[in-house]
Amino acid sequence: MPKKHKKFLETPLPQWSEVLLIGTLLIISVSINVLNFINLEKNVNTKGVMTPSYVESQLRASLKEKEFINNRVWIKLPDPPFEIISITDRSCSSCADLSLTLSYLAKRFPTATLRNVDISSKTGKKLVEKGIQEVPVILFSEPFQYVEGAKEMMKTDGITALSQTFFQMKGNGNKKLLDSENLPTTYEINKKVSVVIYDRFLSGDTKNSSLIASTLNESVNKNLIYVEKRPIIQNPIDSLLAEAMECGVEPSKIVNIRTQLQQQIRAFVENPEKLTESEIKKSSNLLKKLLSMDKTQSECYTNHTFQNKVQRTAAEAVRIGLTTFPSYVIGHELLIGDQNIEDILDAIKEQQ
Repeated sequence: MPKKHKKFLETPLPQWSEVLLIGTLLIISVSINVLNFINLEKNVNTKGVMTPSYVESQLRASLKEKEFINNRVWIKLPDPPFEIISITDRSCSSCADLSLTLSYLAKRFPTATLRNVDISSKTGKKLVEKGIQEVPVILFSEPFQYVEGAKEMMKTDGITALSQTFFQMKGNGNKKLLDSENLPTTYEINKKVSVVIYDRFLSGDTKNSSLIASTLNESVNKNLIYVEKRPIIQNPIDSLLAEAMECGVEPSKIVNIRTQLQQQIRAFVENPEKLTESEIKKSSNLLKKLLSMDKTQSECYTNHTFQNKVQRTAAEAVRIGLTTFPSYVIGHELLIGDQNIEDILDAIKEQQ
């Protein structure tokens, strides 16, 4: 055997098998990590929202709630923690009780922390500066928008953005109005309580609101109280009728010709829910004939003296957030729904 060939055989063999094995294992490990990262990015459920508040431990825990759909892994991310703040006024005895609503929200959102705040407290005053106009009210801190089901609640439950850091949900019960400069009163007199009654036009004649209005006007000292009933208009035809009533036409006459007027107007109007200027003028002339207005009433109606007032009433109702009628604004308190005269008188006494 040649000498050099013998020398080659005497040299120790390099451990090629071990190098190959280690390299293969490294390649497999890196590939698995890359694939896992890509799958996590691709397969996270779009209903969950990735936010900085989700740490690695939360993401790993969420893998236990994974779901296989169309051969893909959908991961349900945990809802972020947020705060639910109930702002109330302990001095308002007639204000709505939100305990049932808060109990429901606590069960609906397990990651929420509940906190009750009185409006007279230091924290309450700071929250009012955010733009709150009535109490009781429920606030949600900013992370609420990332909670599953939040968007649906914003559409159906009247939850709106109050500021960059809070969302608010107004209740339907009795409230206390905080925006004193824009309270729906006709004028301000010292020690005089204003009672403004909102009810659907003409429907209040068969409801308790008309009885309460007449009782207050007849039995309560006019030096202590001012009472006004404001109609909520539901269509353009009723707007014409309401303006006629504001010009002094008796409600009974308007009730009697209401159906007749609607029938005659529909004969020449394409869309009764939206009248053109020419249709309004023609309808107004028809109404004056049907009601046999006297000269004073006719001039008032022709000049549309009270038209702005009728329109302002509708705008006020929207601003206050009225959705239930009748509703009573007594000083700073808002009583929603049918009330008895005793409740109205108690609310008046609290304001005096």
